[in-house]
Amino acid sequence: MPKNLTPRHVEHEQVGILLPCHSCMISIAFDDIVHLEGIRNYTIFYLTDGSLQISARTLKVFEQELPFKQFYRTHKSHLINLNHLYQYDTDEHKFAIMSNARKVLISRRKRKEFLSRILLSSTPTDL
Repeated sequence: MPKNLTPRHVEHEQVGILLPCHSCMISIAFDDIVHLEGIRNYTIFYLTDGSLQISARTLKVFEQELPFKQFYRTHKSHLINLNHLYQYDTDEHKFAIMSNARKVLISRRKRKEFLSRILLSSTPTDL
């Protein structure tokens, strides 16, 4: 891999991520991740089955490891899986509503880019 490319710019062939646990590694498929929330040096994974996984790594680390086309950083504390975006709150323009019914904050500075991103990722059948 050329030195000027970071893992974020490389197409991922993998279908999931490994999270270190107390005495093991947990494999989580990208499609099973609804969104991630960063709290200080920890990241909480919200999964499709309703469970949570906590990692002692920062959100920034996971942002670089997850596929760019599928995940978007909406706020300094949130990273969402665009495949699990259920609704965008157009009244207040502040929240993405996810498939697990959780509201995820979209920062003011990211709103325009977020809208462009979801419009570009939509196909005519999605609209």
